[in-house]
Amino acid sequence: MYLHTVHCNYVYVTSIVLILKYVKFICLWCSCPGMESDQFLSASDFEHLAAVLVRRTDRGSKITVKRRFCANFGVSPQVCCFFWEMLQINLPKDCKSIHLLWGLMFLKIYSTENVRACTVCADEKTFRKWPWLIVKAISKLDLVSLYIFWIRNRYLFLKIHFETQLRNKSLEGSFMSIHGTDFKINEPSPFDKSWFSHRYNGPGVRYKIGISIETPKIVWSNGPRPCGAYSDLKIFRDGLKHLLKVDGFVLADSGYTDERCIQPPGSNQKSHRLLSLIRARHEYLNKRIKQFGLLNHKFRHDLSLHHYCFFLF
Repeated sequence: MYLHTVHCNYVYVTSIVLILKYVKFICLWCSCPGMESDQFLSASDFEHLAAVLVRRTDRGSKITVKRRFCANFGVSPQVCCFFWEMLQINLPKDCKSIHLLWGLMFLKIYSTENVRACTVCADEKTFRKWPWLIVKAISKLDLVSLYIFWIRNRYLFLKIHFETQLRNKSLEGSFMSIHGTDFKINEPSPFDKSWFSHRYNGPGVRYKIGISIETPKIVWSNGPRPCGAYSDLKIFRDGLKHLLKVDGFVLADSGYTDERCIQPPGSNQKSHRLLSLIRARHEYLNKRIKQFGLLNHKFRHDLSLHHYCFFLF
């Protein structure tokens, strides 16, 4: 009898605690800025909204809160403010700030549809709609694509017009360096070996990126191309070579065996350091792009949507 009474009391107390937590969550959800039509939100508003979305308090130091935010959404609250302000003209009127967080969480985590819908307490059909609207809207922006932090300097990558850099040559005629990266995809049907990527030993698509030497700006990009059908050299000749002036060339690695691509020998320590910095810039850009799960894991959606995910960076 005593054990039965203790068990009943335990169940009663546990039920009360769960009910109180549920009521608290509902109150926070109704009071969060994402459920209103506010157009101008601060970084603290997005931090509060994110805490409600992932069902945990936004307590802790500023560094801890920011680390948790970036772990779930891939960007800082300040970048969310920038995106939300810039996306107002490209999004439907019924789009809320919480949908922006849905899209960023979709890019960062890239879990299955059922898991994502359960995480944000939404129906699968609803969650299927808004993230792709956010992704397409961000990919249309012409300004900030991503921030890159070096040890001492803070570089801001911008998408700029190719023609503006043709007049800003450096390093004896070269104004940009090019490098590529592959991304995993599902096996296309019917089977075609032209999609095979030697990097992943499976199907993939390939992109090429050109970065200005003088300033860390993305001046050219090309893709997606089937990895097996398009080598680095073929993408360069099809997409970039005809855009260069007669006396222009680009810096590239030894895989680009073309007279318009050079691999400087680096005869002294200063040249070695310059070339190392140029290569490191590309590798760090690839790292920052693939920190998002959608581009790091195997792409499960239609291939016609892949370029939206890449070009939003």
